[in-house]
Amino acid sequence: MAMQSVKLMAFPKIFYDRSRIGEWTNKLDDAIGVPGDPQNQVYTGFRAPDMSAQVIQMIDRTIEYTKETMGASDAALGNVRPDNTSAIIAVQKAAAAPLEIQRLAYFRFVEDSVRIMLDMISSCYGLRLIPGGQGAAPRAFDFGAVNYPGMRLKVDVGTSAYWSELTQIQTLDNLFAKGILTDAIAYLERIPDSYIKGKQEIIEGLKEKMALEQEQIRREAELRNAQAAAPQMTDIAR
Repeated sequence: MAMQSVKLMAFPKIFYDRSRIGEWTNKLDDAIGVPGDPQNQVYTGFRAPDMSAQVIQMIDRTIEYTKETMGASDAALGNVRPDNTSAIIAVQKAAAAPLEIQRLAYFRFVEDSVRIMLDMISSCYGLRLIPGGQGAAPRAFDFGAVNYPGMRLKVDVGTSAYWSELTQIQTLDNLFAKGILTDAIAYLERIPDSYIKGKQEIIEGLKEKMALEQEQIRREAELRNAQAAAPQMTDIAR
């Protein structure tokens, strides 16, 4: 009833004198013809009343109620800012707890659908060609030979993994900042390509730099070994 009232009464109604204005129009830059001298008939601009604020309030309230009744809260959608990803998962699970019965019913529906599909395949498909493995030629297979009633079948249905590119980057940043992940190359290789332009060139540059540093360390070690061996050779010569 509230929505119907808003639809009927919240928008302004315009009344005009037909003896003065032949036809009302809301088109932009469209003139309105009036009988007689316009200076005497129309002496000022006219503005219709503003739209009622109840329209926007009703829309927002309808969206809010719909999300609440369907369990699509901000916590369930991930629109929260906890300190870490574990807190996000915990909040989402707590928000989904009242809908556990509906969730399990949906999982059972998906499992039953898979079983029905297998029953239809074994009963209706018959002899068909199926692709061969590793580039082999297609071969015939009799789907009627599939003994569906005699199968020991278990269909695992569950929610998708809590993964996103943003979560991955935040986790990598925390590991690198805390010193758990110390290899810069390993850090860059695990960041999605779309977040760093020229990521492969940066990795190649780091590898070259590391190779040069290792070569420098090897040369310095050889020089120190040569310098340490020089006094011993002098003593032997004496």
